[in-house]
Amino acid sequence: MKYLSALIIYLSLFLVFINSGCNKENPTENIPVQSTPVVSILYPVNTEIIGDSIQIQVSATDDKGVIKVEIYIDNQIPENGILINPPYNYTWKLGNYADSSSHTLFAKAFDGDNNVGSSSVLNLVSFKFAPTKLAAFFLSDSLIKLTWQDNSQKEMGYEIERKTNGENFELVKTVDANITEAEISGIYKIPDVFSFRIRAFNLNQKSRYSNIVSQTLHFPPPTNLSINSISATSLRIDWVDSNFFESGFIIERSANGSSFTFLDSVGKNQSSFTDNFIESENKYEYKIKSYSRFNVSSYSDIIKTEFLVTYSYDYDLIDHTDHVKWVKFSPIEDI
Repeated sequence: MKYLSALIIYLSLFLVFINSGCNKENPTENIPVQSTPVVSILYPVNTEIIGDSIQIQVSATDDKGVIKVEIYIDNQIPENGILINPPYNYTWKLGNYADSSSHTLFAKAFDGDNNVGSSSVLNLVSFKFAPTKLAAFFLSDSLIKLTWQDNSQKEMGYEIERKTNGENFELVKTVDANITEAEISGIYKIPDVFSFRIRAFNLNQKSRYSNIVSQTLHFPPPTNLSINSISATSLRIDWVDSNFFESGFIIERSANGSSFTFLDSVGKNQSSFTDNFIESENKYEYKIKSYSRFNVSSYSDIIKTEFLVTYSYDYDLIDHTDHVKWVKFSPIEDI
């Protein structure tokens, strides 16, 4: 009996020990699991051929929040390559890289506990994408022609941008792939400065811009104004047409030093005008200017003239020795 009681006590203590051990908390259950941010590059994709400029798009998430994302190009963080706020996008300009050069790209994301997650490393190849040798010349004061060199086999088209004087560039036209010229309509007035630039694009990329070309419309006046024939009641004015897109010419006249007034106009590509309304006692001055749809040139040089009438004489016989006395009836100055 004595031994049975001792056995019962022993078993009871053993059960208490076992229960206390089973109910004891696992010391690791309350230790939080350290998670790392999940980061991936959405664009570009691995082995892609990329152009002169692309936008890198990164996805980064974490249960405690992402505090920053770092972009690594060829194992280095580029300028402005640390991104604090979503969306985590970075514009990568590749214009200074050699054609068909190879590059690596990956991203890291950091959370508040300084845990770091990394994306896969992408292997990429750059190619020349931007157009070059942009040039511009006016066809008229409502049309300008652009030409450029196509350097890519990957573009879907070109965006053409224009600005006037100090304004911002604005998109004015889009043309298809493999095009190397375009005509841009507008109102081109003297003395405004018009600037253009273009860039190539495809589905996901836009190239860097071409060189900027600037032009100011030149609309010179007629030159070499002259009077080449004259009669008692009319004279003809000749000039050299210095333009290729004028709509016509405006002729103005002054008589005896008075103010110039409109005399007449002639159409484009004309180079002479006959004034049929002159009087012999007057002195005349003429000047001409070109005009077009949106512009008027400066004036030509002024040409001056004095109308000529043939001297008229009468004579009396003085003696019988053939001496003649001339009497001037209408003295007129030479031009």
